[in-house]
Amino acid sequence: MGQPQALLAASTVWLSGWSLGLFAAALWEGICAHSAYDLRRSTPDCLRHKGSEVCAEFSVAWCAAPASILSLSPRWLGDAAGMGGPLLTWLPLLLGSSSGGGGGRSEGEVREALRLALTWYLALIGPVRHAHRLMPARWDPSGHIFVYGAQLAPYAHAPLAHLSLPVRGWLAGWAAVLLYLSVQTAAFFHTPGETAAGFALAPNRPPP
Repeated sequence: MGQPQALLAASTVWLSGWSLGLFAAALWEGICAHSAYDLRRSTPDCLRHKGSEVCAEFSVAWCAAPASILSLSPRWLGDAAGMGGPLLTWLPLLLGSSSGGGGGRSEGEVREALRLALTWYLALIGPVRHAHRLMPARWDPSGHIFVYGAQLAPYAHAPLAHLSLPVRGWLAGWAAVLLYLSVQTAAFFHTPGETAAGFALAPNRPPP
């Protein structure tokens, strides 16, 4: 198998794994309606939904309790991902490729993957972030899923073999964090439709 075919196969595996994780998390949310929980006002003895003053019953035994959702969704991790944004993936890819000594072809492929992700991101981040202002009932396409996808796409589609071990280690570790954040976002903070919209708008297609 040549390098382009191997790269396409690897990116397909990444996209398939991310898709399955989001699908499973969205299915769980669809059953349990975690995104309707009022996490700040709920207590161990009283589950409150947003906009409601009465205690609700857990719809299914395997749904997550509000305290569990908060423990599985550390604010510091979300804040770190939010403050750094796509640069936490894009800059290591760009700088590592430029100094990795892998030759012009690999560096060019990384730059092309980053260029496509950046163009896609800049074109859609505004509409994605503000769509809820125009949608009925404040329907909110998941901007988090979109931003995570904008980082995972160039990581999945670009050649990495020429990068140094520390850069590859950082990228692999951060990609795992993004996968985790994607799944917990889909499971707890967005409806299945909102997750599907964020996923559909993310730059998941490999470079031509």
